[in-house]
Amino acid sequence: MKIYVYIIRRVLMWPLVLFGVVTVTFIILHATPVDPIRARAAIRGMGVDPVYIETMNRIYGFDRPVPEQYLRYIGNVLRGDLGVSIDNPTKPVGQILVSRLPATMELTAAALVFALGIGIPLGIVSALHRNKLADHVARMLSLGAVAMPSFWFGLILLIVFFYYLGVFPSSGRLGFIQSPPPHVTGFYTIDSLLSGQLDIFKAALVHMVLPAFTLSIGAIAMLARLTRSGMLETLSKDYIRLATSIGLPRRTINYKLALKNTLIPTVTFLGLAVGSMLGGSIIIETVFSWPGLGQFAVTALLSKDLYAVMGVVLMMALVYSLFSLVVDLLYGILDPRIRYG
Repeated sequence: MKIYVYIIRRVLMWPLVLFGVVTVTFIILHATPVDPIRARAAIRGMGVDPVYIETMNRIYGFDRPVPEQYLRYIGNVLRGDLGVSIDNPTKPVGQILVSRLPATMELTAAALVFALGIGIPLGIVSALHRNKLADHVARMLSLGAVAMPSFWFGLILLIVFFYYLGVFPSSGRLGFIQSPPPHVTGFYTIDSLLSGQLDIFKAALVHMVLPAFTLSIGAIAMLARLTRSGMLETLSKDYIRLATSIGLPRRTINYKLALKNTLIPTVTFLGLAVGSMLGGSIIIETVFSWPGLGQFAVTALLSKDLYAVMGVVLMMALVYSLFSLVVDLLYGILDPRIRYG
């Protein structure tokens, strides 16, 4: 099958996936007993004024039967309207999500760089020095990283590198007195380079280190373990023994023959890792006060801001589906034997 036909088929499946995500999220949120309007009134110290509550319920459509609310929301989504946030009624949810998405994507991209740059080399070293000191250390580190809660690890990094050493900042994307670069992509690192603001570029990188490394720690551990096991399995294959017997350099055997065939399960894991990072960003962005979708989702959940929560879930599902498609396409690059059918 031609690759463009495969892409079209996958893209045409997105509406069904997103429809399922919206439906499940809608049911879960409406199953909770908390009244969003009363919760907002309580948070803002407005009491339980019945006139206010009745008016707000009518404005947001919460006075309608749940099936009618669902059908109206689906219809609005099909028109590109994700509703209005209860906590921020002056801005549509879609506009808020678009403004916050680049922060989350930049953090996730940096976390992927950490995961690939540390996890794969760690797995290679572990495999090439099997049952030696380097292997034992790498395996202990990866096991500890898998078992470690990410929010706890983030707090430890803050205590060590911010409180005691003062090497990295504790929160935000930039310092308090620094202004964001002119908006082009929403990625501060890219926009600062495009505008020639090297000081802002440096500040954006420094602010990103701790949250991105925290977000990547689980992926680093899993990539190290996958790469190690894949390399050990590949190095035991007959064609590797043949390459060794005819005198090919060890470096060529390890990195051009063994590593390339090890990367397919690694790429498979990356698709899952992005989903895990998008979900983990909810906690990490809260710990580091990172102004992305995760922090917005926590605020929306605490106040049961229905339209905001459903908008975040829908946006993350769309990003994850897109990245999964990219990962599937990478299979054909890494292994020409794979055909899309």
